[in-house]
Amino acid sequence: MLKLEPKYDDIVIDTGRRDTASQRAALTVANVFLVPFIPRSFDIWTLQKVTTLIGEIRPINPELKIFAFLNRSDPRGRDNLGASELLSESDAYTFLDAPLGNRKAFSNAAAVGMSVTEVKPRDKKAINELQTLFNHCQLAMNGAG
Repeated sequence: MLKLEPKYDDIVIDTGRRDTASQRAALTVANVFLVPFIPRSFDIWTLQKVTTLIGEIRPINPELKIFAFLNRSDPRGRDNLGASELLSESDAYTFLDAPLGNRKAFSNAAAVGMSVTEVKPRDKKAINELQTLFNHCQLAMNGAG
């Protein structure tokens, strides 16, 4: 990754949903760690594991910015609110109130190795959600969030 850094503005490494050697290696050189949480019990139950991982990585990469957000959120209901409240309580990361909905466009784009901003037909709602997440992340990184 460090060899690629001069060539690109942003490099995204998706290490999956588990604590792996590749995830830990990426976190030692990353600038930003985005932690998506599905607003369901099983994902929220992993919160302590994520907090432990962050505690282990911080001494190695103290400049790492860490943001959590809701992924595959529901269009309505209390699950999003409950998960948001729980995620907002942590000191290990900054919670971004910019959920990504449970939209087919995200999985369709991922299936072809692209972002929702690249695939056709364009899903304006998915693109807007991703842009909102990016904007919240930028604001938080600049100290305004």
